[in-house]
Amino acid sequence: GNGQPGMGDRPNMGMGGDVSGTIESVSATSISLKAHTGATVTINITSSTLIHIQPGRPTSTSTPPSGPTVGSMSDLTVGKVINAHGEKHADGTINAKLILIHK
Repeated sequence: GNGQPGMGDRPNMGMGGDVSGTIESVSATSISLKAHTGATVTINITSSTLIHIQPGRPTSTSTPPSGPTVGSMSDLTVGKVINAHGEKHADGTINAKLILIHK
């Protein structure tokens, strides 16, 4: 045998530039996120960061769920729950490529 199957295929949870949590504060170029792990993570916002708003559940069963809508910095407000995907740096900050805002 050559070790455990699936080992090394994907990073452990919490490693790498993929984090979810609640926004604690917002500035022009970054947001401070209280991650579900309890840590506070700085998410850097760049001109290439995509911001999408995840729709809530449909109000009626006959309404199909809609896809995410495009958001902006003004949608990133304190208390919102988001997922951020991007590149994690050695100092622990993340350069966000995509931010998903959960309603």
